[in-house]
Amino acid sequence: MRTMQLAPKHGYREWARAAIIAVLVTGVSVIGLVVVPDVIVERMSASAVQPLRDGVVLAWTVAFFAVAAWAFVRAQGGSRGVEVTEVTEVAGEEEVAA
Repeated sequence: MRTMQLAPKHGYREWARAAIIAVLVTGVSVIGLVVVPDVIVERMSASAVQPLRDGVVLAWTVAFFAVAAWAFVRAQGGSRGVEVTEVTEVAGEEEVAA
């Protein structure tokens, strides 16, 4: 049986960067998915029919979500996670003597 020794690749700086990105993603998402559609509905209420207004809000939401998802993936950068530092062979249960 093989066991792997895993060592975390993240230090304090990486966790701080991740926390900052999380706050930014949350803030931008609230603005783009809540505030802007609310402003669109408010400004178009008197001048446009409901189907047109709903279509504009839906188009904005879909476009914003697509751009935000792309930006989120780009902000992730390179590979993250754990790094394998050592692999050792260990006698397991399948090696039972007859």
